Amino acid sequence: MNDYAKCPACGSSNSGVSLREFKAWGWQPLGNRICGECGTAWRPQCPRWAAAVSIVLGCVMWAIALALVIPALHKQGLSNFIDDVIQNRSTERDKAMVMFVTFVALALWPFLYGIAVLRGRAGKPMILGKVLVPSAAVEKAEAESGLLTDGVCVGCQRSVPVGSAYCPHCGLRQRS
Repeated sequence: MNDYAKCPACGSSNSGVSLREFKAWGWQPLGNRICGECGTAWRPQCPRWAAAVSIVLGCVMWAIALALVIPALHKQGLSNFIDDVIQNRSTERDKAMVMFVTFVALALWPFLYGIAVLRGRAGKPMILGKVLVPSAAVEKAEAESGLLTDGVCVGCQRSVPVGSAYCPHCGLRQRS
């Protein structure tokens, strides 16, 4: 089993990718995970190979964008190309320029992320919180046959403010 799949809290390899509450967003090569044993949600460490792939992906995206523009630059020359873009404005050309700039900007995201991971400034593992493990919630509900929280955390049995989604003491997600 890979290191990114092992729970940092309990060491269990019974984990899966979080698809709802702790879903990964932005550029992140490996999805956030949730432990099936203790309910810990975490962002796994980005491996060096994934950082290298991110850098290569960003470079490939730049190469594609430049491959679309360089023939026009070569045909007209740089100053004529810039003058043509500024003076002969059309909706098709404006759309093409917006798409080109967007594509280049999107290529920056994986490229800079990969560089930051290799420099040690990003991609570090981080515990995001805890969720109530479904099997424990069912057992607790059957035993009490009432509300799961009643103002008390299901995990640590300490008081939880009314309307709180998480326990302020242990971080466990509370059921309403």
